[in-house]
Amino acid sequence: MKKIILMAVMLFSMAISANDFNGLWESKDTTHYKVILLNNNEYHFINFSFAEQNEIQELVLEVTENYIKTKIHNPANGWTVFVEYNIVDEDTILAKFTGDINADTLYELREIK
Repeated sequence: MKKIILMAVMLFSMAISANDFNGLWESKDTTHYKVILLNNNEYHFINFSFAEQNEIQELVLEVTENYIKTKIHNPANGWTVFVEYNIVDEDTILAKFTGDINADTLYELREIK
């Protein structure tokens, strides 16, 4: 019985942490907004910029209960970067970019009204 309860608690915890990535995210470091959706146990990333009038595709490479790793290729400048996303708190995620640019960027959750 203890094992069943422990497994249920672990699954519930994983479900809560997985949903913490969902939302519309904005950073002061870029004009691109990031939408992260969890649909049918699969993450989808949408990056767009009103200022640059473009959308950049982001491919999910790995998902764990602690982080999500992705790959972004920007055809406008030819850059390819890998990104590791980690939850800082319920309203903030940290993106660690490596590749053609190496930087850490904080994204804040935005409310859609």
